[in-house]
Amino acid sequence: MPNPISLALPSGHYLTAELDGTLAADRLEAGPWEQWTVEDHPSGGFALRSAHGGYLSAYSPEHCASLGLPAHAAGATGLAAGPWEAWTCEDDGSLISLRSAWGRYLRAEGGGGSTVDAGGEAVGPWEYLLPSSLDVFHLGGSGSGPGTGPLRPLVGEVRPFARSFCDETGPRLVHGCSDFAALVKYHEDRDRFLAELDITAAHQQYTRILWRLNGWLWTTSGLTVDPIRDGWFDDALAGVLDAHQARGLRVNLSSGDMNGWSDAQAEDAFRRVAQIAADYGDTVWLSACTNEMEGTWSPGETPEHIARGHELMKIWRSIYPGGCWAVSDPKDRNRDGMAALAGNVALIHDQRWEIADALRHAFNSRYENDPGCPIVQDEPTGPNGSPPYNDYTRLVYQPIEDHDELAALYTMHVLTGQGSTYFNDPALVSREALSSTWGFRELPQLWRDLEIPEDIGQGELGAGHTGRGLMDVMDSHAARADGAMVGGYGLGVISGAWDGEPWAVKALVDGTWSVWYGDGKAWEGRLSAGQVIPCPRGFAPAIVRCLT
Repeated sequence: MPNPISLALPSGHYLTAELDGTLAADRLEAGPWEQWTVEDHPSGGFALRSAHGGYLSAYSPEHCASLGLPAHAAGATGLAAGPWEAWTCEDDGSLISLRSAWGRYLRAEGGGGSTVDAGGEAVGPWEYLLPSSLDVFHLGGSGSGPGTGPLRPLVGEVRPFARSFCDETGPRLVHGCSDFAALVKYHEDRDRFLAELDITAAHQQYTRILWRLNGWLWTTSGLTVDPIRDGWFDDALAGVLDAHQARGLRVNLSSGDMNGWSDAQAEDAFRRVAQIAADYGDTVWLSACTNEMEGTWSPGETPEHIARGHELMKIWRSIYPGGCWAVSDPKDRNRDGMAALAGNVALIHDQRWEIADALRHAFNSRYENDPGCPIVQDEPTGPNGSPPYNDYTRLVYQPIEDHDELAALYTMHVLTGQGSTYFNDPALVSREALSSTWGFRELPQLWRDLEIPEDIGQGELGAGHTGRGLMDVMDSHAARADGAMVGGYGLGVISGAWDGEPWAVKALVDGTWSVWYGDGKAWEGRLSAGQVIPCPRGFAPAIVRCLT
């Protein structure tokens, strides 16, 4: 999480808190007095604490009048996060503004270079801030409190634990995003890469990076990476890992393409990369030999390749012994194939399915083709979005555009305890920002709102797609109703309907039930066991929560 942060104006000036709490916007560099810590506010917004310990306050009209202050004065004088210290964020898609509890906006006179108050009546040039490090505000604060689900940063070593994962704090849900070409992007435009990584740190826990890219579209797009050929490789990898460590982010590091290497070259590359990774503690939470065998190590999953993959990971683990590791990825995703390739986790690429099959495959991977260790969905079906057209804007995988479907699919991974990688297809080769499609910000926020327990993935749902004590399908319209209970908390995914008719699912426990979609809660009410759960959007997949 990018905390503390500096608050930049489009003019290039930074918001400053002087020693006496006076605000200014006349500094062109971000020093210690330009640093602010973002904290959750009891109101649901956020508070900003200056380097001197005072909170950013928008003084009440009565306070300003009683002390003879200019109307709508502001300062960094709050001793605690009270009503005057509550702020919310508004985003017009390119710039951000901060709104006080009184409905006015923080503004810098002249757009910067002078004084600051909280008197903006509307958003204009004086009220804007740059968004590069401010995505944390969309989460309503630091996201570090209890019950925040996958948003809470990982702590210490991440390792397999029962059916899912844990870190030093206990059972954890693990969610990140793919950035195949992170190393070459860092090499080409470091400032842009770091600005985008600030946004990643506000929403995800890790970045999935391929440290070798060759063939496919990479050559023509200019995003190739090779530790043997590229003289900048070692510095770029160290810089990328250092940047992730500084932001509390982890890395899922995969060798990507394995074709064209001799055994000696592969061994040297794995050794070099492991030695660099070892300099950054627990930053690399997962390492893998090959992105997938089909297509990246011709002719695929031969016994020789499987054995060689394990030998290469032995080299890796002799230098970087902790964390999770895998040899990936079985083409048919069946039990025997997954068991043969798995390390202490199994990597799965369930990306080429329409929503009904994607949900079924995600569940099957965990509960019917379980290789006996936790699973990471490295390339789940994801959004395609609408990036600006260029030579590399094309559909590579089967996209899902519907927000409700995406929310159901990725929440299935949460429910079943699978580590999940947000998969933004167009960003793979187009150089679009990872956050350019729906779900990058919205899915972590949805899980935060759902207050999912970190140990939800430890439970046993069982094969056969039944509710297992939470809910059950009433007729043939619903494809599935998968759910689990942890203490008094129940989470479930209703997979929609096969024939376009509304699904019909009944509650199996008494409690306060709610139905959620990609845009949040759609219904909430009290149900007794045996009652029908309302179906606000007909046949669409849905997420349900029950508090008993």
